[in-house]
Amino acid sequence: MWLLIVGSVFAAPVCPASAAEFSSALEDAEKAFARMDPLALTASLSDAEAELACTEGPLPPVAAARLHRVKALAHFVAGNEVEARRALYAARVLDPAGGYPASVVAADHPIHALEPAPSAQPAPFVAVPAPASGTVSFDGHPGLQRPADRPTVYQITGPRGATLQGAYVVSDAALPPFPTAVLPTARRTVARTPHTSVPLAIAGAVGLLGAGVTYGLAGASHARFEDPSTDLAAVPGLYRRTNTLVYTSVGLTAVGVAGGATALLVGKW
Repeated sequence: MWLLIVGSVFAAPVCPASAAEFSSALEDAEKAFARMDPLALTASLSDAEAELACTEGPLPPVAAARLHRVKALAHFVAGNEVEARRALYAARVLDPAGGYPASVVAADHPIHALEPAPSAQPAPFVAVPAPASGTVSFDGHPGLQRPADRPTVYQITGPRGATLQGAYVVSDAALPPFPTAVLPTARRTVARTPHTSVPLAIAGAVGLLGAGVTYGLAGASHARFEDPSTDLAAVPGLYRRTNTLVYTSVGLTAVGVAGGATALLVGKW
């Protein structure tokens, strides 16, 4: 039977809190349970949880397991066997070989019946966003994977190792709010609508038209060159004129083809 005993007044933790100070707060809570002092148990446990926000680096997994076991004691005293079982499960995952000292919990204490059986199934996790600064840890393990089926010790550690934020979070509760990292946004690509460049298309058409005209003139000049009735004195001039017109036609053809192709490929007004 539990008796309500007036406990001592506990001071707020002084940051940074050392591992020894955190362990001492848990030890005080265990001793309070052993002597059936629920007020002292609650006060010492509150001190330990407050120190999660200012420990020297993330809590080691074994220390997190010990906190889960002390939380199970508090839940048991409060009559909440569901949360007591979950806390014991969290402790078992982190420290399978651990347990309560005999000086704290007797071997025949009913809380032992809440101990979960070992499971070969992998524990489920849920991803959380990255913080704007620092590293997230759950139960002493750095990473963004929060345990989904059990309570957890949540902490954010700064670049120099100091704890920036920390709390004991039950399985169905949200994490304390924290600034999250801003992820780079993907550049928006606007699809270009295919179209033809009007100036280049006109240039290509003019080039092809000019090529046709000059080729026709070259044909006419060549016909006079081949005509037997043509005066021999005019033959050299006709020869040069025909060649010039042919070369000009070839050049204009190249300009027309290049202009049309470029108008389709470039597509700029």
